Amino acid sequence: MTRKRYEIVCTTYCKRGRPIATRVNDYSKSHRIMKNMAILAGESCEKVWLHGEVAALLASKDRDVDSVLVQRYDAYGNQKLARPCPTCRQALKMWGVRVVRYTSEDGIQEELVKDMK
Repeated sequence: MTRKRYEIVCTTYCKRGRPIATRVNDYSKSHRIMKNMAILAGESCEKVWLHGEVAALLASKDRDVDSVLVQRYDAYGNQKLARPCPTCRQALKMWGVRVVRYTSEDGIQEELVKDMK
């Protein structure tokens, strides 16, 4: 059995910094919101699997999501760059998320969602 090359995990947080929901990328299913966000972001709507960011936002239901933390680890547990893709950035903006934090080789990075391009 082969190991995954990496794992991507997203956790949503409320204004008080308490976790709401955590999800991972799912390479076996998708969601119509992924296709819609891809189109709005100007990306291809082909091969749009359910990304951890959108899955965590959906799992947060009607709770207000203030921030998200996106983490990517390689097969050896090392942090890798997990900056959200254009489709996920579009979803974060549509949900009204204020801050995104993500792993990189240099540690945790932070950006305001409204300023992400």
